[in-house]
Amino acid sequence: DLRGFDAEGVERYEDFARRVMECFGEVVSGSPDRKVILVTHGGAIDVILQKASGKPAQIAGNCEVFRIKVTGGEMEFNPL
Repeated sequence: DLRGFDAEGVERYEDFARRVMECFGEVVSGSPDRKVILVTHGGAIDVILQKASGKPAQIAGNCEVFRIKVTGGEMEFNPL
């Protein structure tokens, strides 16, 4: 768990998570009522899954696929 980790020259987890969710929000809000495929690295996927599932961050494996339904700003994690 990298929350609270702080080192010179390294982005803080909280800043990274905020940046990921801002980007995710822009993608989703720019595509209402449409299906979107988002390809990214495990760290970003973990942040999004944590927000969608309400559970602690998990480690996403290589080439995993996740389904997240966004309705009215609410996220719902739907495992495949």
